[in-house]
This record gives sequence, C-alpha cells and structure tokens, in this order.
Amino acid sequence: MALNTSRAPTHAVAMHPRSPLALGICGGADRLVCVWDARSGVRVNCFASGVAQPSALELLDGTRAHLLLAHSGGVVQHWSNFEHAGRQRLVSAWDTLPEPHERGGALLTAVAPAQRRLLTAGSRPDAASTIRLWDLERAACAWVSDGRAVPPAATAAATCLCLDQAGAGHLLGLGLADGSLALHDSRVPSAAPPSLRALVEPGVPLAQLVLLPSGGDGHVVVSRGSVVRCTDTRRGGRPFLQLAGEEAEAAEVRALALHHEKLLLATAGPRALHLHQLSSWSRASLEGSGGAACIAFSRLEPLLAIGRADEQLLILRYAPSDFRAETAGGWTVIPSH
Repeated sequence: MALNTSRAPTHAVAMHPRSPLALGICGGADRLVCVWDARSGVRVNCFASGVAQPSALELLDGTRAHLLLAHSGGVVQHWSNFEHAGRQRLVSAWDTLPEPHERGGALLTAVAPAQRRLLTAGSRPDAASTIRLWDLERAACAWVSDGRAVPPAATAAATCLCLDQAGAGHLLGLGLADGSLALHDSRVPSAAPPSLRALVEPGVPLAQLVLLPSGGDGHVVVSRGSVVRCTDTRRGGRPFLQLAGEEAEAAEVRALALHHEKLLLATAGPRALHLHQLSSWSRASLEGSGGAACIAFSRLEPLLAIGRADEQLLILRYAPSDFRAETAGGWTVIPSH
C-alpha cells in the first residue's frame, strides 16, 4: 500500500510501538512530520516541528508512546500526543551539539527505546566527533567522549551510531569514515579505550550499524558500507558473514533495518527488498519494492514501512511462509585466517 506523501520525498520512517501507525518526515525544504493509519492509508496528523530540517525520528515505548525528533542543527525535541490531529504537544527540547565547532554537519542519532537512552554526535569531515549518551528520563547527558572515543587512526568524523537495545543500553557503537567501528561501554570512564576496535571495510565509510546480542557477553554488529557485513565481538572483531548476490554490489544496499525480537534483517537495494531470517539464514525477496531511502519494522504486526526518494511511502505486509531456504540465505561466510 502506498501512502499519500503529498508528492514529497520521505527522509525517515518509524512504526508506532502500540498502534498500527506509520510516521514519516516528508517534504523538501519545508519538512513535515506525518502520521498515517498503516492499515487504511489515511493520514491522521501532520505538523511542523518549528525547527529547520528535521532529519530523524525515534519512538519510545511506555504507558504512552513518545516521539523524539532530531534536527540537522543539533536540536532534539520530545513530543507527546502526536497520534491525534492538531493535538501534538512539545514536551521538551535541547541542544545536543552545544559547542560551535560541532555544528555544520549532520546530526547522528541512535536510541534504545526501552532503556530511554539516546546517543548523539555531530558529523563533520573536518572535525572529530564528540559522542554523547543522554538519559531521557532525566533529560541529562550521562556519558560524553573525551576525544578518544574516535580511534586516532580515523581522520574523519563518525558516520553512524548504534546502541544495544536488548541489554541495559550500556554498549554503544560508532561507525567511522575509514571503514572501522568502535564499541564502548558507558559504565567505564570515557577516557578508557574502546572495548573493541575493528576495521570492517578499509577506506569505505560505514553508513549504518545495528547491534544485537549473540550469547553470553558477545554481540554481533551488522554494518552497511558498500556491502552488508556481520562482525562478531567474540571473534576479535572479524567480519564472518557478508551479503551475497547482485544486491551486494558496491553502493547497492541503500538501507537496512533490524527486528530485534524476531531477528529479521531487512536490506533494500535499487530493485528489491530482502528479508533475512537471521536464526535460519532463510530469505524472502520482494521484487518491485526497491529504491528505499529508509525502512522500519512494526513490532505489532508483520509490516514494513519503506520511505522512498521518489515521493512514495510504502507499507508492506510479510508472512513466515514468504521465507525460502537458500544457500546461506543470500549470505557468504567469510573464512577465518
């Protein structure tokens, strides 16, 4: 089902944790936050944030859902009651890039909804990134890097962030422009070295990271550079799986999303969207649903929201019967050396 975006590209999408609602940031220079009923396609609310260029949105679950709206200049807003037309309420707002030298680039964000934690960083090619972890219950900064969070070998800023959503939200990850990633534990001082540094794809900026537990204290980091790779922290940070097939050609995979409870990974290429069942490495391919700029899973129903730059926002329904066994489910095992 295609939702009406008023012929404007979609820059970010999210699915409501408690209701069959899809949210998107849509528009050109004047971007709006729009909310649709994902079953009927009816738009139920649309509003402006009042701050230029909203770039990312995150949803927090609780007694009521809350919306975090990030803007390229560094401002993050906390909204409630956004599900009802004209009744949205701005709860609070704060500047996540307080220093002048941090501004001028993109604002990177990641959220652990259950733990009420937000990770932010400015991304400028001419400056190292300062990483901040925010406690959303107190609206206070709980951890800030001292400059050593970014490995000295990385001459460019952080390019993407991730947070552990399955645990206590203490583990945070940074993807860097030199193709490496660094993991930090926010319970130790920021001056301490990262718990893991790994060169995933030399010279290729990492565009997206997701983090999931892999048993014991181990984690798997799924990264998107020119291809999608899985890196296991228990293997010394060595990649062990790589997306295979025609969608794994350079710059082909344009977006990915992870369903943490069902261990489903969605990867979007120019022609199709693939769903990978990570527990069995089976795969479903949805032809004609490519070209995604952003994707998000619903936790309530087997639905995917797909935001596209061609002025469409799609809602797709999938089923367990869609998955078929393939050789490694479209993944190639990287041999250890």
